[in-house]
Amino acid sequence: MSLKTHIAQQFREIIWYSLDNGLISNATFIAERLYWYDTSNADAKHLFSLCLLRSGRYLTVLYMTEGVKHVGCAYMYAQACLQLGKCKQGIAALEAVSSQWTKSNNMYQHDDIYRCHLPDAAAIFCLLGHLSKKGGMVKKATDYYICSIKLNPFLWEAFDGLCSLGCNLHVKNIFKVTVGMQAERSRAQNIPVQANILQNVDPYISQNTDSEAHSTSHMVHTPDIFNSQKNNTPPFISHYPQSSFLNRLETTETPGSPTAQQIKSSEMIHNFLDHSVAGSSSFISPPNFLDTKIRLNQAKASPTTRSNIDKDFTKNSSPIDIPQRRSQRHLPNASKIASKLASTTSSIRDGRKSKSQMNRSKQEENIQVQEIQTLNTSQSCFQYGQKPNGQIVMSFAERIEAETCLLDLCRSIADGCHALAKYDGAKAIEYFKSLQPISQRNSVFVLSKIGRAYFEMVNYDEAEKYFYRLRKADPTRVEDMEIYSTVLWHLRKEVELSFLAHEILDLDRLAPQSWCIIANCFSLQREHDQALKCIRRAIQLNPNFAYAYTLEGHEYVANEEYERAQTSFRNAMRVDMRHYNAWYGIGMVFLRVGKNDLAMYHFRKAAEINPTNAVLLCCIGMIVERNKDFHEALQLYKKASELAPTSALARFKKAKILVCLRQYHSALKELLLLKDLAPDEANVHFLLGKLYKQLGDKPSAMKHLTIALNLDNRASHLIKEAIESIDEPEENLLGETGEVYKNLDREE
Repeated sequence: MSLKTHIAQQFREIIWYSLDNGLISNATFIAERLYWYDTSNADAKHLFSLCLLRSGRYLTVLYMTEGVKHVGCAYMYAQACLQLGKCKQGIAALEAVSSQWTKSNNMYQHDDIYRCHLPDAAAIFCLLGHLSKKGGMVKKATDYYICSIKLNPFLWEAFDGLCSLGCNLHVKNIFKVTVGMQAERSRAQNIPVQANILQNVDPYISQNTDSEAHSTSHMVHTPDIFNSQKNNTPPFISHYPQSSFLNRLETTETPGSPTAQQIKSSEMIHNFLDHSVAGSSSFISPPNFLDTKIRLNQAKASPTTRSNIDKDFTKNSSPIDIPQRRSQRHLPNASKIASKLASTTSSIRDGRKSKSQMNRSKQEENIQVQEIQTLNTSQSCFQYGQKPNGQIVMSFAERIEAETCLLDLCRSIADGCHALAKYDGAKAIEYFKSLQPISQRNSVFVLSKIGRAYFEMVNYDEAEKYFYRLRKADPTRVEDMEIYSTVLWHLRKEVELSFLAHEILDLDRLAPQSWCIIANCFSLQREHDQALKCIRRAIQLNPNFAYAYTLEGHEYVANEEYERAQTSFRNAMRVDMRHYNAWYGIGMVFLRVGKNDLAMYHFRKAAEINPTNAVLLCCIGMIVERNKDFHEALQLYKKASELAPTSALARFKKAKILVCLRQYHSALKELLLLKDLAPDEANVHFLLGKLYKQLGDKPSAMKHLTIALNLDNRASHLIKEAIESIDEPEENLLGETGEVYKNLDREE
């Protein structure tokens, strides 16, 4: 059986109250009661599936909403598909109901009191982007993200998705006022929209002709945030209509038109008070209250030009007969105002009233219209005055100031994030450290990005400082802690790494990051089998965690299990094709087995993704060096040293190639710098001793050879031979020097 409207409304109010207050079980219970009254009602099904989705019951959501032609149900279905990896099904479900949401824009329909519970085009495009990205459809994901952020520049998720895909973006063209925002501003000022948009065209399209500026296809087809000139937009959005704000303004009837004359005041009141879509499976655009205001003003100015209103309107428009919208529970005087408006409108239409009565009626009407404007929180956020319960409504100037502030802040952070996504660490750090206000620089998000930037620049000391600050600011954070553990691994800080592992494991035993940190602990102690067990647990917890596969591959390399290492690295690439560490790992495997050409291919692919990584340049230089092209290798090592001045590997390789070219003094200069960077590395002191011996400085040679002997007993026979032959000339300075020393046998 179907419920009466006011009973169903009560159910919905309790459900939304429970959801807003985090009472998911209660919301699910009430939503299930509502659903089983009428299982064919799409709105009840949408509410029930929303509760189930928040409860993590994704399979149940799929079962309930599959094939339902309702934008809310399709959105829930797609969300569940995203969690379960059924990306194509989710995309198909949203495309099947595209006619219900392509004209929707709910950007100005959310505040502390009111919200539109159905998704709009920007949100759906963003979800389509997530589904396409997870399904490996990079081009479609890019198009969807562009559509999303063009409609709503505050959707950071869409921008983050574009960054993760490695897109070349013009950030300054993204976080700007959109066409829809400009249209809403124009409406708030009662300025014709067309003239305003001509002066403020879409920042994503080129300014060609007037007709092109208004072309709906340009809104999606010409995203010049990319360097390319083509954009193969999916078919169902190739003729995406203009913003719903602009659309409603263009189709609004003038107050004197026949259509406007036929509208009854009772209909206007009903549309104002009831914004729910109960009993309907189609997407309904919210009513435009600005039209109501215009018509009321017209009725006041020309009371004899409108058609007669039903004489029984006042009698039939009691608060009991008018279904309440969800947000009306916050407005205790709404019914009273509605009744006053009804009586006021009737008095306006009665031409037989006395002059004093007419004046009094006009004064009452002005008061009631102002009150109704205060109640309207769905269509225009640029109204003046004060909402019920003391909530202040932003003025037009305040709204512009607020939007500008948020757009500027997003743009500043986006500059840094985009630079980091392109692995330009120095530029990213510069952007993040110049953020205003200063409090934003100390936020957990920014600290994590700066730490990550230093990590990618192989500056582990600075990276540790920022991750330490991050831990102080948020001791409960698990995200990015696997990177912090790798930093500590490189710095050989066993105590700090063990402490971090214990803390993170206590915080969340089911987080894959926790087990990756423990794996790094075991790896640092050369217990690779134990490390592999921990990594397998991390993969079990999250099969899409690319970093875990990469760590697994490095542990297999340490155990010389190269085939398994390749499998692990390829799994990481399957999850994320831009995971350059996996390309590097496969290159190292081929380098170990002597397949230099294949190693070079994978190293170059990794360098294309991350062109500023000094380790990758060193790896390419190693292969070039093996091919006896010492001069080209030297150029690569020099570039690596410039990119990462604190990289011990780059300087060690550079010193070795200088020795090969018999540039001993230049090599000595590099080794002395390297000695300060890696004072406990035996290979550095061993090579320094042999170089001093070649230059005839026997005291210095003896000093460094002795230090090398104390640091590495395993190579004592080689070092003792060098000490015993201190008076003999050295024919091959690099004969026994290792290719890679212990601090650099793994680079993530």
